This record gives sequence, C-alpha cells and structure tokens, in this order.
Amino acid sequence: MNESSLKKLALSSGGAYFKFKDIKKFDKDFSESIKSKITKTLTIDLWDNPWVLGLILLLLSIEWIIRKQKGLL
Repeated sequence: MNESSLKKLALSSGGAYFKFKDIKKFDKDFSESIKSKITKTLTIDLWDNPWVLGLILLLLSIEWIIRKQKGLL
C-alpha cells in the first residue's frame, strides 16, 4: 500500500485519508459531514392555486383561438 499516494489523492479530491485503526475518527467526521448536508424542501401544490388554473385556461384558450383563426381546427 502506498500511503503517501493515498493521502495525496484524498487531499486533491477534497477527501480525507484514514487508517483502519482510526475508524472511530472516520465515523465521527462522516457523521458531521452528513449532518451539514441536510437540506429542507418546500412543496407547493400547484393545483390548489387558482392563479395556476387561470393561467392554464388562458393559454389553452389563446391556443384554441389562434388555431380557429388559422383554420387548423
């Protein structure tokens, strides 16, 4: 095992090098890095919004009018 190459690879890729005997330190560092990457998500129901329904109806009506005028219906 080429330990110096592994350390260089870990540093250049933004990672870290751990020996097997340092598994507890790895577990602690890994747990902390996972906690820092937790994100919150916000869900918005579009179908419950009357503005979205109105916009969809408006766009469909405009398309229908244009097709009617061009004789595509």
